[in-house]
Amino acid sequence: MRGDDYLFDLVFQVDRRNSDLIAHTIKERADMGKAKFPKEFIWSYDNFKKFYGAEIIEKEATPVVMATNEQIIRANKLIEVVKVDDETVNKWLAKADVDSFDEMTGEQITKVIEYLEKKVEGLVEQNFDAAKGKGKR
Repeated sequence: MRGDDYLFDLVFQVDRRNSDLIAHTIKERADMGKAKFPKEFIWSYDNFKKFYGAEIIEKEATPVVMATNEQIIRANKLIEVVKVDDETVNKWLAKADVDSFDEMTGEQITKVIEYLEKKVEGLVEQNFDAAKGKGKR
């Protein structure tokens, strides 16, 4: 545990006592006064489910689709075209709670791409209107 780069919500020490495995709750990140696990309990799936909650342990997993390489490349190219500053990109990353685009979900990076594509459309229209205005002289 010491020196690990991970945060743990639950830490147990499991010892054998006769034929039972006994779990000692070493650390539990929970709201004050709302610990789910007792200080000591028989280590079993049924007990873990009872203390942690069957609705959480046995909940159907929902896969998260991550950003694809193509989406990451597209976002980076659009950022160059639109000339988005680093501060804005860092705000997007912070809002998504990630350090880089490759950590974003497909849904998150799609929003970034759609925003940037609208910006590109606006630039194209602006340039078209400007070119049209010059041709009238």
